[in-house]
Amino acid sequence: MAPDALLASGARADWLVVDEAAAIPAPLLLQLVSRFPRILLTTTVQGYEGTGRGFLLKFCARFPQLHRFTLRQPVRWAPECPLENIVSEALIFDDEAFAQAPHGGIAISAFYQQAWRETPALPRAVYQLLSGAHYRTSPLDLRRMMDAPGQHFLAGYGE
Repeated sequence: MAPDALLASGARADWLVVDEAAAIPAPLLLQLVSRFPRILLTTTVQGYEGTGRGFLLKFCARFPQLHRFTLRQPVRWAPECPLENIVSEALIFDDEAFAQAPHGGIAISAFYQQAWRETPALPRAVYQLLSGAHYRTSPLDLRRMMDAPGQHFLAGYGE
């Protein structure tokens, strides 16, 4: 049932279950969750759907009593699927690599697009940080970092 139709219907139930909740505008989702005693919201937060990170960082932050669960075993493919690994590697999906804050001082330094050829770990780490911290990062941003004319970058490094 469409979310707005559900609100208009006035239907009542013990549970509200919403798949890909991040695709529903937050104001509409807030109205929905306020009407039901128990709610299960599922969504993808990793990858380039464009809304999953925002859902996690903005919507879920409103609910301190939230119980969050993470799916560890894939449903759509076999564990350790070679194709999934290739796609994840190519699109730099590992957004957990920056989970620890740096210690000590921070040094700021410039790097340029040729770093993708010379020291790929550096721009890769910068892109991981961008995609993990900013919920609207897309493959186009990755491409621009690699080949858009006139791109210059500054990065802060832990000393």
